[in-house]
Amino acid sequence: MHRSNAQNIISTSENETLKIGESLLSLFPNTSLFLLNGNLGSGKTVLTKGIVGGLGVESHVVKSPTYAFYNVYEANNNIYHFDLYKLTPNKQHHDILLEIDEILDQENSIVIIEWANRLPRLNTPHLNIDITFEGESSRLIQINKND
Repeated sequence: MHRSNAQNIISTSENETLKIGESLLSLFPNTSLFLLNGNLGSGKTVLTKGIVGGLGVESHVVKSPTYAFYNVYEANNNIYHFDLYKLTPNKQHHDILLEIDEILDQENSIVIIEWANRLPRLNTPHLNIDITFEGESSRLIQINKND
């Protein structure tokens, strides 16, 4: 059974989106898997910078790992930042899922996945975050905690 606790937040700037990302770990403690979805340019990487910044990593270090599939940032936790935009529906799905499972089995690991909708449904507890455009500079950030 999946319990869902939904929250909707409007961000009117990149700076606000960063601050929302920074606040997610205090709003949702013990979350180790963040699934981000949204169109190109919606703010997934900006939100990731905020999450990673909230864990003590300088936000300028965070870059979208589109071609490498993931980057690792070290803080008190090992933070794995996946970008699945270029993922093709074949063996890569299986390989990525296995890698994510192995990472989540490690103590003190956090996984953030951009374009998470390119993977099959994950049964691991997670925070599902959908970002949509609300006008030219505003974004609706829909957050669902799935246990």
